[in-house]
Amino acid sequence: MWKTLDPAIRAALIASESKEAEDDKKEASGGGAEGRRAKASDGPRMDDTASKFIGGDSFTNRTSNPQWIKVRSDVYDAVKDRRQQELDAKVPVDIEVTMPDGKTLSADKVS
Repeated sequence: MWKTLDPAIRAALIASESKEAEDDKKEASGGGAEGRRAKASDGPRMDDTASKFIGGDSFTNRTSNPQWIKVRSDVYDAVKDRRQQELDAKVPVDIEVTMPDGKTLSADKVS
C-alpha cells in the first residue's frame, strides 16, 4: 500500500505519525513546557507593613443608607417611567405571514 501512495502524501503521513508520537510523549511526561512552574519567590511582593486588604482601610467606615443609593434609585425610576411612556405610546400592529406553500397566517397582537 505504501508503494502506491504519492510521495508527498507518504511524507505527510509519516510526519503526522511522528507528531502524534511527540504529543503522546509530552502527555506522558506531564505536559508541554517543562520547568516553567511559578515559584514562591517569583513576581512582585506586597509591602509587609501595608494593609493586608486591597484598598487598605477605605471601606472601614460604613454608612447605613449612603446618598448614592437614593441617586441611583431616582435615576432608575426616571428611566423606568420614560420607558413606560414609550411603551404606552406604541400601537400594536397586526402581523401577516405567508408560508412557502402559499398559506397565509395572521394574528392580532395582544397587548
